[in-house]
Amino acid sequence: MIIETERLLIRPWRFGDAPRVLDIQSRMEVIKWLGETHPVPMQNLTQARERIARYNARSQQPPLGCWAIEVRETGVVAGSVLLLKLPKAEHGEVEIGWHLHPDSWGHGVATEAAAVVLAHALASGLPEVLALTHVGNLPSQGVMRRIGMEPLGVVDKWYDGPSLVFRADHRSAQRSVDSSGTPETPRGSVRGESGTLPDVPERDPGEAQAHDHDRIPHEEVRPLRRR
Repeated sequence: MIIETERLLIRPWRFGDAPRVLDIQSRMEVIKWLGETHPVPMQNLTQARERIARYNARSQQPPLGCWAIEVRETGVVAGSVLLLKLPKAEHGEVEIGWHLHPDSWGHGVATEAAAVVLAHALASGLPEVLALTHVGNLPSQGVMRRIGMEPLGVVDKWYDGPSLVFRADHRSAQRSVDSSGTPETPRGSVRGESGTLPDVPERDPGEAQAHDHDRIPHEEVRPLRRR
């Protein structure tokens, strides 16, 4: 899948991106949010290439996948955006997530990329999309709210440890349109498909990472914790 927005190109990962993947995945300020109980920084380019191969293997069943977020003006890869089934999903639950290099935080990149991928997911026929984040990851929760997702509560269901879960479906997307007068998704086009996607919301002041898919699933659901 390739999606273009005003500023971004959402595209498959390339093996030439390995140095950037290593730079992102070797930073503790990034990987601490990616789900590992004891995160281990990436060590070398071989591991980076293996990760890219895994990303691309996960992108073989549209609309699911894990893609690079490239800034069109500079050609720099800001990070990843993903749309994947949750671990041990009982009903095919799909999660949207992202993680960015720190040099791309605070510019609305996560919001713009996540919004257009979420819109594509719903337009492709998925009935709903979930997003999970660490309870203390307030910037990532801000992105989820900005793209029209609604908080459901804290769960210990798919990953090890508590996560705050958000949901978007066609009704919540319509509510965003009704309440604001404009859809909360960016204008963009999917290559090989007709039509455009609606306008982007205001840029967010700060961003962090939503969960990756490497945590140990566990079972239990609790009501929303107020922080």
